[in-house]
Amino acid sequence: MRGLRTLPLRMEVHSKNALEVARYLEFRRVIERLRVCKIGLSWGSHGGILAVRVSRLSPLKFHD
Repeated sequence: MRGLRTLPLRMEVHSKNALEVARYLEFRRVIERLRVCKIGLSWGSHGGILAVRVSRLSPLKFHD
């Protein structure tokens, strides 16, 4: 019960972080498919769940 007061704030930050990661991965060559879980009806409502398919032909390098 202690964390229930801050849960909405933590979920908002979690959702924003997932969207930022998705935006970073969106144009990487090693990524074949990227899905972001959308919740709610508004454009800004995203869940913190990402589904990523990495190309088998590309080396796994996510940073420059």
